[in-house]
Amino acid sequence: MASSDATNIRCSIRREGDEYVINGRKWWSSGAGDPRCQIYILMGKTNPDAGRHEQQSMVLVPANTPGITVVRPLTMFGWDDAPHGHMEIILKDVRVPASNILLGEGRGFEIAQGRLGPDRIHHCMRTIGVAERALELMCKRLNTRVAFGKEIARHSIWHERIAEARCMIEQARLLTLKATYMMDTVGNKIAKAEIAMIKVVAPNMACQIIDWAIQAHGGGVSGDFPLAFAYAHQRTLRLADGPDEVHRSAIAKLELAKHLTIPGEVEMPVARGNSPRRPAAHLLHPSRGPANPTENCMIEAYSLVTPNGHKVHIMLEECGFREGKDWKAIPVNIGSGDQFKPEFLKISPNNKIPAMVDPDGPDGKPISIFESGAILLYLAGKTGKFLPKDVFGKYEALEWLMFQMGGVGPMLGQAHHFRIYAPEKIEYAINCYSNEAKRLYGVIDKRLSVSPHLAGKQYTIAEIATFPWLGSWKN
Repeated sequence: MASSDATNIRCSIRREGDEYVINGRKWWSSGAGDPRCQIYILMGKTNPDAGRHEQQSMVLVPANTPGITVVRPLTMFGWDDAPHGHMEIILKDVRVPASNILLGEGRGFEIAQGRLGPDRIHHCMRTIGVAERALELMCKRLNTRVAFGKEIARHSIWHERIAEARCMIEQARLLTLKATYMMDTVGNKIAKAEIAMIKVVAPNMACQIIDWAIQAHGGGVSGDFPLAFAYAHQRTLRLADGPDEVHRSAIAKLELAKHLTIPGEVEMPVARGNSPRRPAAHLLHPSRGPANPTENCMIEAYSLVTPNGHKVHIMLEECGFREGKDWKAIPVNIGSGDQFKPEFLKISPNNKIPAMVDPDGPDGKPISIFESGAILLYLAGKTGKFLPKDVFGKYEALEWLMFQMGGVGPMLGQAHHFRIYAPEKIEYAINCYSNEAKRLYGVIDKRLSVSPHLAGKQYTIAEIATFPWLGSWKN
């Protein structure tokens, strides 16, 4: 059973000639009970040996294909949700044409992630409507029923609950609006925190308000009222499209990343081997001796977990700077608009990351630098490392640095965007940037087949700049 982790899927999709053969058991197949349902979208594994998120594929399966057995409707708190239904289905040697594959093998997880954001928002919009209806029913009931000599609405405990219900609904409504606005303006990826938050907030909000409405009705657990069925649906939503625990975990990780300060020495991944670990001030200014522990000369690297951010972190570590002692990472939350704040624009007028501030710059004066290539060149000049001294070696390294900055970075960035993150799949853009990415990979492969490094015999800033971009080649 796939549970909350889609990579757990076990259903097999095996290619045989011009067909796919499917074997597996599916649970909670929503809508399969409706007689109007003529086709299934099935997700299974086409290549168990591929990367964790490239094993899955989606394929269209006509509902009347031989080998399909709809076993039973699964119930939610006793309701079978007919005729829609949430079915248990067995697929045994089910054959479909190879042309039924969606987008291509290995792209099932990508498809699933692309639809989950909007789907979760739809759930939350409906949930707010259900909560409104529950509050309406509760108020009408409280105004018409008498207990202990007066209308229930006149008992103060219900004033508190009604007020709290209205506040909760409006809070959820505004968070839903914020999430949808961000999805429309900056895309699902940057809006992922807001999407996760509203998926947690809305069903929990609705469950609480429906629970109060059930209390107000007394017999609200009966099928005579819509409240019990509404509660079953809303409680189920805390599992559907990812359980609360998964979303809360994602929210917490994103929040922690905003305030990431790690004391002491932390080993960061570098391009090769281990780099020297001497204090930065002593390394750069031998005449000064070891750095004064109280001296505030820590380099600040403003970035996110991106290839361009990685290259700056790698360069700092390779040059001998120690995170937490000689430099610190300062996350820039572009989803919250940190890149447009006046204090950041003073460092990076282009409102882009990464950027860096070195309080111990030339002649001991502070300096700020933006653009990853400029930062690498500055650090190479500051430390005398990873940029050859001889003219020919220097310009060979600069050639390949420009190759990364003008080719590898922009082209792979666009390829990844249109293949994975773009809300609309534009075939021309996907093919254009994918083909250019493949060409650039070919250039690198050819170069490394005749040279130990991109810039000849020496390990230089060219490798440090290029390496982070190559880790996602499977995408």
